[in-house]
Amino acid sequence: FQAEDGIRDVERSRGLGDVYKRQEVNTLANQIANSLNKLGVNKGEKVSVYMPNSLELCLSWFGILKNGSVMVPINTAYVMDFLQYIIESSDSKIIIIAEEYMDRLKNIEDRIPLIENVIVWPREEKSSLDLMNYKGKAKIYSWKEFVESGDKNEPEVEITHLDHARLMYTSGTTGRSKGVVRPCAADYSSAMNYSLVMDITTDDVVFTCLPLFHSNAMVMGVYPAMIQGAKVVVEEKYSASNFWKWMKDFKITKFTFYS
Repeated sequence: FQAEDGIRDVERSRGLGDVYKRQEVNTLANQIANSLNKLGVNKGEKVSVYMPNSLELCLSWFGILKNGSVMVPINTAYVMDFLQYIIESSDSKIIIIAEEYMDRLKNIEDRIPLIENVIVWPREEKSSLDLMNYKGKAKIYSWKEFVESGDKNEPEVEITHLDHARLMYTSGTTGRSKGVVRPCAADYSSAMNYSLVMDITTDDVVFTCLPLFHSNAMVMGVYPAMIQGAKVVVEEKYSASNFWKWMKDFKITKFTFYS
């Protein structure tokens, strides 16, 4: 991230959004990492993330890595058996989930016995969460409670390039999705190469509206911008009516897209 501006949150505002500076992002990532540690999530252990594109998803990603744990991004189209399979096969003991998806967790609550903690992110801050009749045995924390319980200091975790960063699941076209481990070195190498191919500099504003549960948005969008000190704008999903307006409003210079 740039020293001045880092990641732009465009999820809660259809204006120009809120700009989060690098230090603010880093501090929040530290809090998430230290909160995970307090909940007993150790280096190398899995953390499932089941959220739409948002600032909080990015912060979860950074915090999980700073704790030395492994992110398990889950396709938000997955429900029932698909969702249960990813959570169980990844050995996740904790899940960070959007409040709007709690009914999906409720549907499999008796089939995910490993889950000990559920972190619920609501789109808007409010006094109580809508758990949609979820009655699982896991302890529930609001996103705000979870983040604020973490210390702002740098986590005392030694992380190397050989440590695992993500457990990504394949699309499952020839059978059930398969978990593929991505080491930190692989993600960094991919992101660095893409940043060089795209000629990203500190003057650029990089945009993605592709899903952050997929490697494209992560290592071809957000991560390259981080490496080269560019700004990055993340939208929740593609909109034909808004796309070129976003390009103009946010002064986008680079973006990744599927043809």
